[in-house]
Amino acid sequence: MRPVPPAPHAWPLMGHLVPLVRGPLAFLKSLPVRGALVRVRMGPVPLVVICDPEPTCQALVDDRVFDKGGPVFDRFRDVLGDGLSSCPHPAHRRLRRLAQPAFHPDRLPRYARTMTACIQEVTGSWTPGRTLDVPTEMMSITSRVTAATLFSESLSAAELGQLIGDVKTIAGGVFRRMLLVPPLDRLPTPGNRAHLRARRRLRRTCDLIIAERRADGTDHGDLLSALVAARDLEDGGRGMTDWPFLYGIAQRTGDCRSSVLVTEKPPNERL
Repeated sequence: MRPVPPAPHAWPLMGHLVPLVRGPLAFLKSLPVRGALVRVRMGPVPLVVICDPEPTCQALVDDRVFDKGGPVFDRFRDVLGDGLSSCPHPAHRRLRRLAQPAFHPDRLPRYARTMTACIQEVTGSWTPGRTLDVPTEMMSITSRVTAATLFSESLSAAELGQLIGDVKTIAGGVFRRMLLVPPLDRLPTPGNRAHLRARRRLRRTCDLIIAERRADGTDHGDLLSALVAARDLEDGGRGMTDWPFLYGIAQRTGDCRSSVLVTEKPPNERL
């Protein structure tokens, strides 16, 4: 087997953290010329970046061999929670079964009405001639949709606004937090302090709402009601012991919407 070539521009101790943080897209686009597999370092952690469609497909499809583990996914779970997109293979099937009832066709019309109202609330503030930051606006829409669809009437307007702000703070710093190796992620920088405050506040809010819903036992017609009520009949009727949805949804969906809007008018890609 041929050795995996290293990526250039590694820094002492930091590895490729600096070029990746400064210009992630440019750094990643520079790797395929090195080969189908390229070796990089995130601080002291060695990683292999796949730059070819065939091995990429194998890694994504065969999750028994290419399971979600290692330092990068450990950091991912630390930042975003242990959800369907980050849990290891043995836990994935159970979490998927628990989540499926929340997306039953009978529940979708109510979700759609909530989503429409949230979208109209954001887009209604757009005025002719105003310059918009597309990723920021899409994140705003997605955060509102996610919170309202999950929590329904459980939050006041002020609480919902605070929760949306916390989601934006966490999601906005996900990439950098994943790249920070301990103990850099614990330094008292403004970004780290803001992230930890938002995360503690969000977790406290979510835990309180979940406890109230479990005690109440009423179906409010939202995602959270379905998730709290979910039971895995193949696993002794166990339910979800933790709630991992909110952390990751906003960032990924916001990015997807931004990409869709940009690709509808290809000349905008250069901007």
